[in-house]
Amino acid sequence: MKSFLFYPLLYLRPIANILLKILGFIGIFLAIAAGVAIFAHEPASKHFIVCGFGVFVSFGSFILRQKYVSVLIALQPEGMNYTFFD
Repeated sequence: MKSFLFYPLLYLRPIANILLKILGFIGIFLAIAAGVAIFAHEPASKHFIVCGFGVFVSFGSFILRQKYVSVLIALQPEGMNYTFFD
């Protein structure tokens, strides 16, 4: 059962990694844009919400990338030692 799930997840890892990196960059962009809007204009609650959302999305994508690798390590077949690089 472990190896049945391992190989499709291993095959999809580069795609998931790219999508999560893009999501992280979008979150960082939102946080920076909202931070600039806070200092350039008068602070509004919507700017703080967007900034918090951007930080949350970027940290969430980082955590999901790390969890994906830990799931792959847990599911790898017996006797196999795969090394995952980011």
